Amino acid sequence: MRGAPAAAQRACARRGDEFQNVPAGSSVPVSVYPQGGDRYEIIVASGHYRSRCSVTGNGNVMSMDPY
Repeated sequence: MRGAPAAAQRACARRGDEFQNVPAGSSVPVSVYPQGGDRYEIIVASGHYRSRCSVTGNGNVMSMDPY
């Protein structure tokens, strides 16, 4: 997926696993929306569930919400 740094994508995928209580490595980023500056909103898929991850480019997850 393009548009967000790899560190941000990895951080959101890990947090998605925890947030949706699925096995490690189950969550994957599916879309990204740049929010300006060094912030991104990444939609993470965990099986049938989706989450909205707000993250900085270096992988600091600010929030995770159901989508």
